[in-house]
Amino acid sequence: MFENIIEQYRREILHSKLMMVEGKLQVEGEVIHVIVEKCYDLSKMLRKLSTGDLENVFPGG
Repeated sequence: MFENIIEQYRREILHSKLMMVEGKLQVEGEVIHVIVEKCYDLSKMLRKLSTGDLENVFPGG
């Protein structure tokens, strides 16, 4: 199944600068795995950010 997800979302995985995923978290002790079910390329949204936006998200640096 993991291979199917990689093939289905190959372009998003390899080329996205900003990616959103849907899926489940699997926690084993201190290790957290993200079990991906869907991938979305949100790279185009990066153009909408300005320096001012980033200062609000990351105040002081």
